[in-house]
Amino acid sequence: MGGVHLSMYLAFRIVLICLIFPLALFLAGRIRHLQALMEDSKHQILELLESSGMKLPLEDQLLELHSDNRSEKLILEPRALIMVRSAENYVQIVYR
Repeated sequence: MGGVHLSMYLAFRIVLICLIFPLALFLAGRIRHLQALMEDSKHQILELLESSGMKLPLEDQLLELHSDNRSEKLILEPRALIMVRSAENYVQIVYR
């Protein structure tokens, strides 16, 4: 047909184009796997809470977190709460 000058840039573009579809499939499978793990973890947490007698607030309710001396109050939706952890004599609350 004809001679094509093959430069490093053209070779890089060819390799990149060839890898896009397999990479997209891999990432889609990985996302589905992580979503399944997240759902399993969610069900395990709910089972643990039910077995311990604790109840989760309803979705339309708000969480109210108060400081020891009631001078500070944090009100947020349950789905916005990401993590609560101990930090020596304080509590760290991570939320969206």
